Amino acid sequence: MKYLILYIASLALGAAGAWLISRWGTTIGLLDRPNHRSSHEGAVPKGGGIGIPAAFLLASGVLGLPILFWVCAGLVSLLSLYGDRREIPPKIRLRIQLLGSIGLLFGLFYWEGQGGLFIC
Repeated sequence: MKYLILYIASLALGAAGAWLISRWGTTIGLLDRPNHRSSHEGAVPKGGGIGIPAAFLLASGVLGLPILFWVCAGLVSLLSLYGDRREIPPKIRLRIQLLGSIGLLFGLFYWEGQGGLFIC
């Protein structure tokens, strides 16, 4: 029952994030202006995935994941949100994402060592 409630709450947070950005993304400057690689022709709001980190943090708390998960996921999410507003050089973005991924893996190994079970 706990997992069903967690699933529904995560789904609601993801949907709420997408709705908030579609509603107010243009107001707060989260616009994707098309370029030669774009599949759209006009400016569209971006950053609708903001609900996904919120759902991840909720699930992490409920499942008792180590703080290293929270910190790394939060850093990568903040980087992505910042990247939606400003241009981040690919080398810097890749390095931060790599460090975040390594931190998540270390958190996974720590959690498994404490008797946790990683559920996919």
